[in-house]
Amino acid sequence: MEKNGEREEEVERKGERKEKMERIGQGEEKEEGEEEGEEERGKGKEEERRRKRGRKRKKEDGKEEEERKEEEERKEEEERKEERKEEEEGNREERKA
Repeated sequence: MEKNGEREEEVERKGERKEKMERIGQGEEKEEGEEEGEEERGKGKEEERRRKRGRKRKKEDGKEEEERKEEEERKEEEERKEERKEEEEGNREERKA
């Protein structure tokens, strides 16, 4: 008895799957205009992704450029400090002499 009930349920599920597949199959038969529209939308999405990646790269490049400039400024400031120290030491030695 239980086996018959299980079989009926299985047959029912298979029938439902078959109906779904048929509906999907009917949906695949699109007109040419619809397919072209989908292709254009796909191209638009890809272009938008490229733009976003480009913006992200520009942002990253900008950050790297800013960090590089800051590092250069730090080095220049350190060099100036060293020059001042050397000048002060030279002035002290001149005063002593």
